[in-house]
Amino acid sequence: MSQLRFAVASLVLLGSALVPASLTAQATEPAGPDSVVYTNRGRVVLQHKTHAEKFECASCHHEAMAEKAFERPRQKCSDCHTDPPTPPMTTTQRNAMHDTEARAGICFDCHKAEEAKGAKVPTRCADCHVREGGGANR
Repeated sequence: MSQLRFAVASLVLLGSALVPASLTAQATEPAGPDSVVYTNRGRVVLQHKTHAEKFECASCHHEAMAEKAFERPRQKCSDCHTDPPTPPMTTTQRNAMHDTEARAGICFDCHKAEEAKGAKVPTRCADCHVREGGGANR
C-alpha cells in the first residue's frame, strides 16, 4: 500500500511541476497584432485582438500540416498560404479564409456559425471588403 501512495504522490508532484511550465509557455506566446490589413481583394481589416479575445488561437491558426511543418508557433496565414500556392501547399490564402464559390473556409464557416447563434457578424462581401471608393470587391 505504501508503494501505491508513493506512486500517487510522485504523480501529483510531477503534475504540479508541469502545470506552471505550460501556463508560462501560453503566457509567453505572442498575442499578435491588434489588427491585420489585407489589400489584395479590396481593403479588409481583420480585428485580430477582438477575435483573439473571443476565440482560441487554433480556431484560425490551425496546427502544422504534414505537407509543411511550422517554423514557429502560430504563423501568419500568408507564411504557408500564398497566391499562387507554393508546393507542397495547395490552398491559396483567399481560399483558406473563404472560398466564395463553396461558401466555406475559416471566415465563412465561423461567421455562419456565429450568425446562427444570434451574433451580429459580417455576412456580406461589402461588410469586410472595401474598395477605395467604397463598395464590395468580389
